[in-house]
Amino acid sequence: MNIGLVDYGVGNIFSVCQALKSINFDFSLHVDGDSLERSDLVIVPGVAAFGIGMKNLEDRGQAEGLLNFHR
Repeated sequence: MNIGLVDYGVGNIFSVCQALKSINFDFSLHVDGDSLERSDLVIVPGVAAFGIGMKNLEDRGQAEGLLNFHR
């Protein structure tokens, strides 16, 4: 299984990476929306500042990539 971890500049990527490594899951970091299509599962780490997080996802083209992945 190819797990995609979305790095959008505000989530706690380090903690999620460490958690996935501790349970021996292979994953790849995604900084754009185009590469998400190669994932079987996508993780978007939560953030308390949702407005900033959403803006970063949109600015990096990841919001559209996530929508395409969902379809």
